Parts: sequence; structure tokens; C-alpha cells
Amino acid sequence: MGTISIWYEEQVPEGWLECNGQAVTPSDYPALYKMMRFTPNFQGMFLRGAGNQTVTHGSYGSVNHGTTLGQVQEDTIRNIKGRGGMRGDGFGSPHSPFPSGPFYDSYIGQETDGNNGYFGLDFDASRVVPTANENRPVNIGVKYIIKAE
Repeated sequence: MGTISIWYEEQVPEGWLECNGQAVTPSDYPALYKMMRFTPNFQGMFLRGAGNQTVTHGSYGSVNHGTTLGQVQEDTIRNIKGRGGMRGDGFGSPHSPFPSGPFYDSYIGQETDGNNGYFGLDFDASRVVPTANENRPVNIGVKYIIKAE
């Protein structure tokens, strides 16, 4: 009772409930109801073992990773760095930009006399890391189920 397992089928087996935040009915599951009124809602969540440990990530350094039991952590990403600047001719006149990392130069336009072009310095993280509309590790979809009887 209360054991949570990973399930890889649409149909939840008898005696189990999906961990989707549903109410636990006292008449159907009296022992589980004593433990919780609702199943945990693990839909769309990456589960992480509670506790802490320090892991060394090469040149990124050592990082303490962890969470406490039941804590929901917001998504984050590691810092993405780059550099942008302008080359000059030694007399104070800038020339072409020299960006790196997620920065890139973009042509904005030219003065009406046609002599000077303008460049912008833009930022696009997808130039150095995979991007999407959410932060996530490599994953596969499963159901989490809880033993109800």
C-alpha cells in the first residue's frame, strides 16, 4: 500500500491508482485514504530522489544537487555565455563586430549616403544549446501509479 511504480501502459492495473492528483475515496481505498486524501500528481514532472549530493562537472565545477521530500523545484538552465564587441581601426572608428557563443552580428542597414553600415549584436541560445519551449532532460513518457489496496 502506497508503493509508487512506473507503468508503461494506458490501462492502470486493478488495485492501483494513477498519480494524477485524483481524490482517494475512503469507501474504495480506506487504508490509502488514511495516508492521503489525493494521489500525488506526477503528470509532466521529473521525479528526483530526495536528498543532496555534490557532483563535479568538469570545468563547470562542483555543484550541490538536491531537493527535499515533496518539494517542487522550478525549471532552470545553466548560464549561457558569449562575447560581443567591435573591431576598430585604431583611430576610434569601429568596424565589423566579432561575436562568440550565443551572440551573432546582424546587418541593420546603411546610412543614406551609402558609406556606413550598421550592425546589431543579437543573442540566440540555440546557436550553442538545444532549445524548446521548456527546459527538460532527455526523457520518455511513463505513468506513475500508486498501490491503492
